[in-house]
Amino acid sequence: MATLVVAACGCGSTSTAAARTPEQQESALQARLARLSASADPQRTWARSRILRALGRQADARTEIEASVAAAREKLDWSALMLLWRELGEIEVEQGKTERALETFGKGLEAANALGDSNARARALIDTAWAFALLGHIGQADEAATEGKVLGGEAVTSDPPSSERLAAIAMRLGNTQEAIPIYQRAESLYRARGDEAAATRCAVHAAYLTWRESGDGAQLSRMRTRVGSVDDPEAAMLLWLYDSERALQRSDYPLCESNAIKAVKLADLRNVRRSAKIARVMAARCGRRNGNLETAARMATEAGAIVEEELSQVVGDVPRQELGFEAFLIYRLLFSLQVASGDEAQRLQQAFVTSERARARAHLDAVARNELGNIASSLPVSPALQRDTALAEERVKNLTKTLLHSRNREGVAERHRDALWALEDIKQTKLRQNPLLSRLASPRVADLATTQKRLLDGDTLLLSYFMTEDRPYVFAISRDDAVLQPLELTASELDARVRRFRQKFLLRPGMDPDVYAREATKMHEALLGPIAGRLGQHARLLIVPHGALSLVPFESLVGPDGKFVIESHEVSYGLSSSLSLALASRARKREHKLAFVGVGDPVYDWKAFAAGRKEGNSLVASRALQLWTEAAVQEKKKGKKAAPRGLPRLPGTAREVRAIAKLFGRSQKTMLRAKASEGAIKRGALAGARIVHIASHGLMAPHYQALALSLNPRDSEDGFLMNSEISELKLDADLVVLSACETGSVRFRSAEPVSGLALSLRSAGAEKVMLSLWSVDDSATAQLMIDFYRPVAGSKSDYSKSLAEAKRKMLKSGKWRHPFFWSAFVLHGG
Repeated sequence: MATLVVAACGCGSTSTAAARTPEQQESALQARLARLSASADPQRTWARSRILRALGRQADARTEIEASVAAAREKLDWSALMLLWRELGEIEVEQGKTERALETFGKGLEAANALGDSNARARALIDTAWAFALLGHIGQADEAATEGKVLGGEAVTSDPPSSERLAAIAMRLGNTQEAIPIYQRAESLYRARGDEAAATRCAVHAAYLTWRESGDGAQLSRMRTRVGSVDDPEAAMLLWLYDSERALQRSDYPLCESNAIKAVKLADLRNVRRSAKIARVMAARCGRRNGNLETAARMATEAGAIVEEELSQVVGDVPRQELGFEAFLIYRLLFSLQVASGDEAQRLQQAFVTSERARARAHLDAVARNELGNIASSLPVSPALQRDTALAEERVKNLTKTLLHSRNREGVAERHRDALWALEDIKQTKLRQNPLLSRLASPRVADLATTQKRLLDGDTLLLSYFMTEDRPYVFAISRDDAVLQPLELTASELDARVRRFRQKFLLRPGMDPDVYAREATKMHEALLGPIAGRLGQHARLLIVPHGALSLVPFESLVGPDGKFVIESHEVSYGLSSSLSLALASRARKREHKLAFVGVGDPVYDWKAFAAGRKEGNSLVASRALQLWTEAAVQEKKKGKKAAPRGLPRLPGTAREVRAIAKLFGRSQKTMLRAKASEGAIKRGALAGARIVHIASHGLMAPHYQALALSLNPRDSEDGFLMNSEISELKLDADLVVLSACETGSVRFRSAEPVSGLALSLRSAGAEKVMLSLWSVDDSATAQLMIDFYRPVAGSKSDYSKSLAEAKRKMLKSGKWRHPFFWSAFVLHGG
């Protein structure tokens, strides 16, 4: 094996050899490849693959490996299969197909199990952990790595690839101090094997992490000669990339751009897609600082194409979220470059599409997943997967009940988390095995012309905001024209101003009206001032907010004339133009079985309810609430641990639902108390309703959103209708209203939870969604709801118009004039 390694890697070179040009490196690799003829022998195939990868010919390497795998299968040569699958997984990682690599490493794990070789199983577990880490499955990565280390011991730590992957996992987990010595150990192991290229790669990683940890870049500086002495250009690529980051930190933008472009060239030569993407982002960032806008825009565009290619290769929610966030950052950078260059018309068109690419990824994914789920529900699933799913679901339910009732939850919460992960893995496996997946593409991102033609009428002005790293922008788009304007405040200034306005003015109904009006006028100028001249030409505003702007209802702003925006405009909201277009194209039923279905006053203290006693903030509810926020963390107040609050009963919601239902005559149904259950909703209780009204607590932490329904300990469901479960419902409602949704013991930290609920409901089939940005007292909510529902009960009225009129009525009442009472409820879906 050692001879083959040296032949594959050209590692007869030493770290003191003279540096060679990329052309010389390629020539040496081609010569070695010519001396190592193709063969079905697995070790020879592996050795040729290493050379082909160094040449950037991963596709050729894959072809040879697959042929060798077929031969090894015929012979039932499990050792050969493990070697080949490990190599194939590495190729797939380089090609940006990490989810496929996870499956390939899984085959190696199965082969190790078939052999009964615990050391081989341990190494395969480390391979799997590495893939999990790259996909963003941090918990699974840590768990698999720990199991592999415990099982294999010295067999793992003495295996160079396993050591390198353990270092990469630690690096991914942010454990820099742990990763450095592991990389150094891997370097020594590779060198002892004679693989100088891999040893140099590990040395570059260790030197980079040393710089990140201590600020000492001496080791990185000394690596330049060494990386040029090996034939594989990967180490040199990494070094140029890391050196560009060092230059960026010093604000040496010319050097940063130069180094990044060198990294781009080597990454393309080596065909390592992730590094090619990162290097392009670095080149774009520094090129922008240098004023090289055209080159920077090209680099950012190419980085966007790579991340889109990566997204096309994954189906799991977690990796898509990871890559989606990367895509957002890339497109945000590209947007900044586009608005600074080109003619005005081109700039407007390009920037709008880029803003939609940045914000609409998750929205379009949700629509595509919903369609796939609807189609796939009738497809057969293998008996093994059916059994695994049933067992995983039963385990989750049992652990949920244990956690809710156990006074000592230590250990139970972790087991519950692991069970949820296992269930999610099974769901993702079912999704990947779906034959329809490869044929289902996400809807297209909206362009400006299509948005104007299909979303807007003559009375509607679309205001689409986009926050770059430096500055906020607003697109003001009507059916006939469009402009793009920067806001005067910086992004950080606007974020702070919006949050201050919400906390200090919107959520304080007892304050002096004149004081509120002055601040609301300032916010109007900040958000609407640049396009104020266009407002008077339209009766309706469709707002697509971004970032912290989702925290504030634009109706609550006050114009220069002293009037609230709601007094002159109907206001509705959207998550993205792309989502609106995608949903508008879906076929809808023409008739509804019922005009109204109302859900309210769930049972949270089941023990008291069953005994006929007064219900309180039950311990069960308290523990359930903690489970879905941060089970191991308690808020500290005044230096003491605060007791969990629990979920209080919402008796006013029953009165609210009954009063609204009366407006619909016989074409209505109410689901109150025990009937307000998760199971009933999942079984289709909301199907066929024109309007669905749900009045319950909402848990809207940034990391978890759910509707809290009746908590019946004997029910097969846990009572929390999660976002992912909402999106799987089959709704055909014109409108879904979420009323009385409060955050319980969770503080409202961002606008994402609101967006999450709106997205889940709309992707499930709701044409419009009304929800609350904060909790309002029962009497004000009841009044607003009655005034809103009265005109829509008899016919399919304009929901936006009805909501605007209800708000105007409350505004004139005096008692509820402050926007706290009437502006909390916003309508999504223009």
